[in-house]
Amino acid sequence: MKTFPKIIAWIGVGIVALGAIISFSESWIIATTDPGRIGVAFGYMFAVFCSVLGLVFMLIGGLISRPRYFWLASIIVGSFYIISFFEVYLNWPGRIQDNQIDSMFYELGFSVLPGLVAIIEGVWLKRIEVKRVTQT
Repeated sequence: MKTFPKIIAWIGVGIVALGAIISFSESWIIATTDPGRIGVAFGYMFAVFCSVLGLVFMLIGGLISRPRYFWLASIIVGSFYIISFFEVYLNWPGRIQDNQIDSMFYELGFSVLPGLVAIIEGVWLKRIEVKRVTQT
């Protein structure tokens, strides 16, 4: 009965990981390429789309079935997703000097929130597991 939600949850982890890999690749390309030769950075938006889709699968499948060690995968993938936007974070000191604070909050939203939700889900699932083990 709980096999299908487990599969959905693990597929969600894979989709979020795919989005993080795309974002990491985009950050690496932008950080190592000469300014003016980058073009349009669509990789970040595709990574955000993948992560939100995968996060929906993770939340639905993970909260229904509570797979074993899913909490750990959720924390690792969420952390990797946040770290994968490293090039966005490198530009923040210059944006603070140029008084572009509003665009920083936008970037903070798409680069941190999906990963933070995945980390919070992992911590919550671990707390539920610890309570369930201590009650029996």
